[in-house]
Amino acid sequence: MLSCSQNYYTEMDSMLNVVYKDVKRKLSIESDRLKLKQSELKWLKEREIYFEKIYKEIKSEFAQDEMMFYTERKAKFVLDRINFLINWNKSNMY
Repeated sequence: MLSCSQNYYTEMDSMLNVVYKDVKRKLSIESDRLKLKQSELKWLKEREIYFEKIYKEIKSEFAQDEMMFYTERKAKFVLDRINFLINWNKSNMY
């Protein structure tokens, strides 16, 4: 089960890169690309803080089940960002 969670996180992280590049490519106005970049840099800081926080929550008992839940929470955080970027892309299409 842990390996499934780790694979899922890896897939979400890869998908995030694809979606980000696609959104960036479709933005024709430089100021929109700058806003996207600033948003992404802010999110990366938030991700680092969140991952550290959830790691500390389970650090005391790092059994495989806890690692699985930790990895799933990381994947959910990334998936939320993917959905945000997809919606950003939709709002900038019109």
